[in-house]
Amino acid sequence: MSDPGSGVPGVPGVPCLPGVPGVPGSPGGVRARIAAVILLAVAVSAGAETVPATSATADIAAPVKGPTDWRGARSDQDHFVVRWRPVPAPVPFNQPFELEVEISRGDSGEPLPGAQVVVSAWMPAHRHGMARRPRVEDLGDGRYRARGLLLHMQGHWQLFVDTSHGGVSDRAEISLELGAAAPAFSDRERARILQLSPLPEPPDDPTNAYDTSAAAARLGQFLFFDQRLSGGGDVSCASCHVPHHDFSDGIPLAKAVGKLARHTPSLWNVAYHRWFFWDGRADSLWAQALQPLEDVREHAGNRLAYAHLVARDPDLRRAYTEVFGDLPDLADGERFPAAARPVPDDPEHPEARTWAAMSAADRAVVDRVFANLGKALAGYQRRLVSRDAPFDRFVRELGAGRSADTPGMSESAKRGLKLFLGQARCHLCHSGANFTDYEFHNTRVPPNPDVPGHDPGRFQGSLSVRADPFNGLGAYSDARAGPARRRAEEKLDFLVISGDTWGELKTPSLRNVAVTPPYMHQGQLATLEEVVDFYSDRVNRPRFQVHEEQVLEPVHLSAAEKADLIAFLEALTDTELPPDLLQQPETPYLPSVFQPLLTAKRGEPCD
Repeated sequence: MSDPGSGVPGVPGVPCLPGVPGVPGSPGGVRARIAAVILLAVAVSAGAETVPATSATADIAAPVKGPTDWRGARSDQDHFVVRWRPVPAPVPFNQPFELEVEISRGDSGEPLPGAQVVVSAWMPAHRHGMARRPRVEDLGDGRYRARGLLLHMQGHWQLFVDTSHGGVSDRAEISLELGAAAPAFSDRERARILQLSPLPEPPDDPTNAYDTSAAAARLGQFLFFDQRLSGGGDVSCASCHVPHHDFSDGIPLAKAVGKLARHTPSLWNVAYHRWFFWDGRADSLWAQALQPLEDVREHAGNRLAYAHLVARDPDLRRAYTEVFGDLPDLADGERFPAAARPVPDDPEHPEARTWAAMSAADRAVVDRVFANLGKALAGYQRRLVSRDAPFDRFVRELGAGRSADTPGMSESAKRGLKLFLGQARCHLCHSGANFTDYEFHNTRVPPNPDVPGHDPGRFQGSLSVRADPFNGLGAYSDARAGPARRRAEEKLDFLVISGDTWGELKTPSLRNVAVTPPYMHQGQLATLEEVVDFYSDRVNRPRFQVHEEQVLEPVHLSAAEKADLIAFLEALTDTELPPDLLQQPETPYLPSVFQPLLTAKRGEPCD
């Protein structure tokens, strides 16, 4: 085994050379070409030279049966293009294999015969190369074969193909993820896996009679992209929940009119949740949609201005009345001023004083319109569903009685699934088919240094949801009686206000987690690698025995295990939606021919 501090990967006894990509201490650049020439000269003298094929190797050059897909890589300076495939395929773990290589010129694509070629390997995580010295054979016509390779450890490897021809030297790098065979799942594990997929249809919201209405969803989608739904006319829901950014924004802390103290969560599968916002201060998707519209840091608008917008815009007015019925007459400017809203923490605010001056009946009229806008927005967001990831296809195969070797996920991802259910303990909070328990935990992740103070999390959220006039027991909820009312009551009537919940934040779904960085409630962790490292090695002990999560303990995964766990999380990615859901529709209403079917409330007959 070569020492990375004193040797070139794969060539024992050869000193490391500055300027060679992939070798410790290498800055790359122009020195790479010089170093590659030296490397070739030393390798040739060490016996790693390119030699012509002989009749003794002719049978080895025969076409390989089975998976033989060629892969390509360009050299660092674009002088050469390398196509390669392993024999046997895929690359075996801890077993000898060969590498068939075709090299062509980077500018013309013509085959490059007669080059000097050196193949070596390096494992960055373990800081060493192969304990082998591969021998490269020149097969003619730009074809070469490297024999004697052996990768003896699981994880990420880099293969280097150094080529020298006509005074030009350059290096191509090949990345490989090498793992053991797919794990065998026990009967108990198989049973648990089958409970994680398929993800069912989103549950109906008993407080929103319009959540399954296609016409309401159409209006909601139009409003989602409408910047007029803000005080300055320059912010929409899509400003932070960017569709082409997987309905998040890719930055640690949300920023709209102002900067917020929490990260923008993705809206994927949001309709499945039990509580909304990181602290759960809303108990329905439609109630959640209302709060940003008046938050001075987000949309910075007010409910009376939004009601007037709907009343004066013919398209919005038509869409609203087709879903919710007649819009109230807001023409009387004395009864219905241009701008007004409640401001509980600042009753002397001009808009709050205007709101207080209105009659209770007129305030209720405006609140009803405002609530209906939230219900329309919820109807659109209910359609943002992700449930056909590679993991789901794997589970379908598993459920059909096929073995764990069935396609759908890589072997690394299958090993990661086994870790997820076992040693890594992820399933304790990320449970069920949406990979969340829908509740709250204090994960002890260090706060974002840009956010002052302590986030009270669920403690404050529990107080806020009880006080929200748009909660499931409020006057604007459609859960008025019977089972629907009981479902709404179950949330709020049994909600405990406790100091134990201080600092707890909602468990996010892991579906599409690989494409929605950064992570945690303040965007503290930039990558999945950082998240896995934190829970594996850096989670600290609880400071308060009753206030912080006791189930979190370091599990100290190896580098290969971390890579497997990340491969599984990546296998939860399914971001496919009909393209027309990713943009504002042409009109906020549906063609009238469909209205009897598409605007009916849930449970009503269609004439």
